[in-house]
Amino acid sequence: QQEIQDRNEERKNNNASSTTGSVEPGKVESLQDKLRVSESSGRYDVVNDGGYMGAYQFGNGRLDDYRKATNEFVDNKELQDNVYKWHEKDITQYISKGGLEKYIGKEINGVPVTKEGMIAVAHLGGKEGLKKFLKSNGKYNPSDKPGTSLLDYLRKFQ
Repeated sequence: QQEIQDRNEERKNNNASSTTGSVEPGKVESLQDKLRVSESSGRYDVVNDGGYMGAYQFGNGRLDDYRKATNEFVDNKELQDNVYKWHEKDITQYISKGGLEKYIGKEINGVPVTKEGMIAVAHLGGKEGLKKFLKSNGKYNPSDKPGTSLLDYLRKFQ
């Protein structure tokens, strides 16, 4: 939960006014595009004080999972997009193997559960956080310092 708090505090500080990513405002379509804009305003060069970096604000722990050096990561847009694709695929496989697809179409606190929403929740709170969130019907719903919760991400990324 502390990682969620730290990351979202830094995300708030990094939403700069200039967008240097490839997504034009108003033309956000895929979950990847939506997360890139939400996490960094589409900026690939962001490294926040909490150590989260790049367009998708990956931390060292997640990058270690991918086994890539962080210096290479920040300077390489293609690598960031590839890590995101691996990240989404890894979460999707976790959802499938864990039988979590059964939650798709259900509602948690009035918010429909979608596959994209589940991926976004796992992006914010980790795969185990997603599982706890779903199995508790939203009772496990940690928030960061600015108040962003797993339910907020489920709602935002339907």
